[in-house]
Amino acid sequence: MLIACSLIKPKVIIETKYIKVLPPSALIQDRPEPKWSGTTNQDLVNYIIEQELVIKQSNSDKQLLREFVNE
Repeated sequence: MLIACSLIKPKVIIETKYIKVLPPSALIQDRPEPKWSGTTNQDLVNYIIEQELVIKQSNSDKQLLREFVNE
C-alpha cells in the first residue's frame, strides 16, 4: 500500500431522518352522531340502537388504530 493512501481516513456521515407515519384518514374521522327526531317510545328504542351502533363502530376504529400502531 502506498503511504499517501494509508493516511486518508474515510469520513463517516451519520444522518437521521424522521418519517411521520399517519394512520389511514378513514380511522381518524368523526362518526356522525345520530339525531333525535322521534316522538314515540319505538323511536326512542331505534335511537338507542343507532347510538350503540355508532359506539361499536368507533370502538372498531380504535382497535384498527391499535393494530396499525403495532405493525
